[in-house]
Amino acid sequence: RKLTRYSPLESCEGLRSRPCDSLVIVTRFEPTSTLLDLLKYLSPSSPFVIYCEYIEPLTDCFRALQKQSLAINIRLMDTWMREYQMLPGRTHPSMNM
Repeated sequence: RKLTRYSPLESCEGLRSRPCDSLVIVTRFEPTSTLLDLLKYLSPSSPFVIYCEYIEPLTDCFRALQKQSLAINIRLMDTWMREYQMLPGRTHPSMNM
C-alpha cells in the first residue's frame, strides 16, 4: 500500500525548503507560541487564520502580533451568533418561553 502522508521529518524539510502561501491553526490551547514559531515559514503578504473556541487566547495572540508588528490588517472576529426577531417598530433577540 502506498504511503499517502509525509513523515514528520519530510514535513519539516518541506517547510524549510520553500515558504508556505497560507497558514491555518486550529487549537483548544494557547495559539501564540505556535503562530510565532510558524510565521517564519510563511511567505510575505500571505494570509493566516487562527481558530480557537475561546476568545481569550485569541486576544492574547492578537496583542502579541500588534506589539511585535508582525502582521497588518489583523481582525479578531467572534463566531457567536444570536437570532433576532424583526417586527414592525421593534427588534429584539428571539425569546422562547
